[in-house]
Amino acid sequence: MLVEDFDIENGWRHSLTVDHRSNGTVFSRGSGSLPLSLDHHRGSPFENLYTELGDYDFSSGGSACAAPTRAPATPTGT
Repeated sequence: MLVEDFDIENGWRHSLTVDHRSNGTVFSRGSGSLPLSLDHHRGSPFENLYTELGDYDFSSGGSACAAPTRAPATPTGT
């Protein structure tokens, strides 16, 4: 899915979301009146691209017991 040339006028808790096992999503040339919140749900979203965005943050949420909020791009120890 391609989402491009957007402007989010209001503040949202999760401005841009990729959910469980979502893949191939591209958010391009977007901005907001407040910094965008890039929301990555657990459940293995992969190969999603954010490019040419305005201000954004990497605030993570959710239950700490669900899974780590981030992982290395490549396996460690290789």
